[in-house]
Order: sequence, then structure tokens, then C-alpha cells
Amino acid sequence: MNSALKKLLLEVGLLFLLIFLVSKVKPLYGTLLLIAYFAYKLFALRYSLFSMIGKTKFDNGDKDGALKWYGKAAKVSSCRPRTIISYSYLLLIEERIKEAEEALHLVKNDALDPREKINYFTTKALIEWKDDNLEGAIKILEDANLELKALMIYESLGYLLLLSKDYEKALKFNLEAFEYDSNDEIIIDNLAESYYFLGQYDKSKEIYENLTQRNLTFSEPYYYLASIYIKEEKIDQAKELLELALKCPQGFLTAIHKEDIESLLNSIDPKQINGNEN
Repeated sequence: MNSALKKLLLEVGLLFLLIFLVSKVKPLYGTLLLIAYFAYKLFALRYSLFSMIGKTKFDNGDKDGALKWYGKAAKVSSCRPRTIISYSYLLLIEERIKEAEEALHLVKNDALDPREKINYFTTKALIEWKDDNLEGAIKILEDANLELKALMIYESLGYLLLLSKDYEKALKFNLEAFEYDSNDEIIIDNLAESYYFLGQYDKSKEIYENLTQRNLTFSEPYYYLASIYIKEEKIDQAKELLELALKCPQGFLTAIHKEDIESLLNSIDPKQINGNEN
């Protein structure tokens, strides 16, 4: 039983004991006390309603509406850290970096449970990266990784190490991440990218050929496998992969953009398409 649940049960238990004792003397006062308690709870927990509205808006594609309601929730003094962290992350993916940073400052990071810590440090690191402080972002996650072994940290730190171009270090870490979870698509991609940038194309290709059999929602695996196929003059296969990459959602938290994919696609000589391939 976690501490939050214990605290709630203790609070409810003491409340009902108090109501029972008061009702013995004045039944009406006991009823009023109960009503007052629930009114207070509804007011204190209004952030939960706001965040639910925000989530519904986001799920329906109304990002502005989602941010509005998450923002209302974050301003409630009793708002849970996880809601504020979610709000900060949404601001970040909408490229509102300074606002994301300001929102995250509302979180008291000395009162976080392990899951909230993971989300907090990951979001903080991503904000630092997008605020042109890649070194600081890596430091945040390396420190967090000493305490918290978590999928989100393995995914994010592995990716940031690749962006730092310290490919030997990235490979070592991404092999560790792969041992932690060998089925996670981002970890697999990070490992394949590590091999790719170290020039170990055969290893990268083997991983990517398996990964691209899945229905992926991010473009990197298609892009890098296409790059390998172009080196091998497998032009038709490369073209198909790049067309798949263009269909993937484009986000702010990626190093491969639509322009990169189009540039590689346009670099293919049309005369090579439908030619002989090994």
C-alpha cells in the first residue's frame, strides 16, 4: 500500500470518527461536517476534472483546448505533479519551450514518487535539449539513470547520446538498454543507429530489416535502412522505405525531419529505379 493511499485512508477514518462523535451530540452538525468535507474535496480536486477535460481535448485532436485545460489544472495549488509534468510535455511538443520550462518549475521534485521522477527528469532533459543544452540534457538523464532504471530513461538517453555523436558511448549504453528491453521499438532503433553511425552497416541492417516489419509510427528506421539500401544500390527498396517514412507523423522531438527524407528521396537517380538489384 503506497503512502498516498495510507494517508487518504487515515484521513477518511479520522473524518468518520469525528462525524460519528459529533452526530452523537448534534446529528445536524455531523451532516453539515460531511457536506463541508466533500465540498472541500471537490474544490481541492478540481484539477482532476480540468485534466480529464484536457486529455479528452487532446485525444480529439484539439491541442489548443487541451493546453488550456491542462494549464488550468496546473495552476491549482493541490494539483498532482504528474498532471503538471504532462502539461509541460505537451507544451514542449508544441515547441513552446520556455512555457514548458516554466510549467515544470511548478513541480516540487522532492515529493515525487518513482514514476513521477522518471517523467519529470525525462521531460526536463528534453526541454534542455531543445533549449540548445544537449550536454546538460544528457547529464540530467545520466544522473537519473543511477537511481532509476526505467524504459523512458533508456529510450531518451540512448537517443541523446546519438545526437552528441559519441557513438561508442551510445553503443555501449544502447546495448545495456537492449538488455533491459529487447522488444521496445525506440531502444531497438537507437541500437541500430549506433551501429549505423559506427559504419557497422551489416549489424544495423539486420536489426532494421526486422524492425521495419512492424507497423512503425516514427520515420528513423525507414530512413536509415533506406540509406543502407542506397549504399547497396537497392534503389527500389530504398524508395519504398522513404515513402513509408514520409507517411509517419512528424514531431518536434526528432532529429529526422520531412525535409531530410525528401532530400534523400530526391537524391535517387530516376534511372536507377526498377534497375537490377542484388
